[in-house]
Amino acid sequence: MFKWLVIFHLTCLSVVSVISHHAGSSDGFARVSNLPSGYINYPSLGVAFKVHRERRNWSSAKLVCKNEGGRLAVIDTHEKIGYIKSHKPKFSEVWVGLSREDVHWIATENPESRHTRLPWESNGPDSFGNCAAVNVRGDGLCNKVCIWRKAFACEIPTATAVPYHVPNIV
Repeated sequence: MFKWLVIFHLTCLSVVSVISHHAGSSDGFARVSNLPSGYINYPSLGVAFKVHRERRNWSSAKLVCKNEGGRLAVIDTHEKIGYIKSHKPKFSEVWVGLSREDVHWIATENPESRHTRLPWESNGPDSFGNCAAVNVRGDGLCNKVCIWRKAFACEIPTATAVPYHVPNIV
């Protein structure tokens, strides 16, 4: 019994340590301090966004984002769509970092991810097009042919969890 109590106590201390451990910030996250020009930081989302108004195909847009140190924005919530809507050109769709492989929608930089609850527009996705964009109305995602030229949104993560090693308890 005493051994289990000691293990429980040490486990609780480890959890408290993980929660309170940080690198110069009060919320347990390390921050990116210098963002490229045009990026707006959204700490509540843990990313900085930039909407590019020049039109490119999806692959070219992905490369621009990568060259800026980011990725095509992974728009997986209505909150993120709201940001894109407020910054996108009127009457334009905006490429984002989701593409279809077989029947699964995956994030650009994480081929292992499979997104099943995406904020699609009311009639989407359909079978036409393997790249995702925020629709013209800015109220959901639509899928389009990847070679079409559109505005696009990049994101740079601004918060990353600080790694913490939990010691082995014997």
